Amino acid sequence: TVVDNSVDNSTNNSNNSTTTPDTTVDVECASYTSDAGTVEGTFDGLDCLYNDSFSSKNISIVENITFEELPDGGVHLFDDALQIGLDGDTTTGFVIPANGPTMTVKPGATLAFKSGEAIIRIGRGAKIQAVGTAAKPITFTSAFAYDRFDDEGKGPLFADWGGIIINGNAITDQCTDAARAAGTCNVPSEGIVSYFGGNNNADSSGDIKWAKIWYAGSGPRVGGDGDDLNSLTLNAVGSGSEFDYIHIHQGFDDGIEIFGGATTLKHVVVTDTQDDSFDFDAGWQGSAQFLFIKHGTVLSRDNVEVFMGNGGFESDG
Repeated sequence: TVVDNSVDNSTNNSNNSTTTPDTTVDVECASYTSDAGTVEGTFDGLDCLYNDSFSSKNISIVENITFEELPDGGVHLFDDALQIGLDGDTTTGFVIPANGPTMTVKPGATLAFKSGEAIIRIGRGAKIQAVGTAAKPITFTSAFAYDRFDDEGKGPLFADWGGIIINGNAITDQCTDAARAAGTCNVPSEGIVSYFGGNNNADSSGDIKWAKIWYAGSGPRVGGDGDDLNSLTLNAVGSGSEFDYIHIHQGFDDGIEIFGGATTLKHVVVTDTQDDSFDFDAGWQGSAQFLFIKHGTVLSRDNVEVFMGNGGFESDG
């Protein structure tokens, strides 16, 4: 941005400086091609804005898509869900793509969401590659963490957005051996229905490393009692995926919940989440090392004190 602070002495207001920001900064918001043509976010001079015609619970993006780091603290702001890859039940004729799209998030990029029902959903066959660095971590967060999006001055809080759901093709004990062998393993995900499960524990759904996932998860208003969204849900994700150097903060339900699969967790911090920090279910066969949990208290928006933290671990199956 070029700022002109020169003074125009040809007018009577010679003491008033003229500031003319150059809004023609070369920034490319994320885009993809659909049947209707190119769909692209809108750059407003600082942030990239994505409305429900770009992504929503009714749109599955089936092409590779990349989110770059934006200059000057800009963020990628979403009104609704961001769903990568197709989703479906193989018993109804749906075929899981062998090579689905990849969502790439570059180091230093920030994705912020405005709705409690806005999730990132990675379908079976698709991938997420969100690999930051120590100097430039990737951030997934609430839009209300930024004053410019917080019209009511509430500030960020758990359940501001839905969190990340990754559906894989690995083994879960929620399906029988016969269903896995026949390719008819279709377990519905909690919260917002999508399907996971398969017969390949070495499957890869991509990686998340050097990342923050803050103020995520959603409660019964989305999925019903006992059917909540976590900050990070790994549904039958195989050992080809790694989740390393991640900080999950102030989630509504669990920090990370794993349903089957064999993925690896390393260097994960969970602070002030409302339910369990780590929840391992459905025959998970992966490994975890260097996990840190801290429970605490926060004030909710109506000034009612809420205790943050139920179990450090819940382990079933």
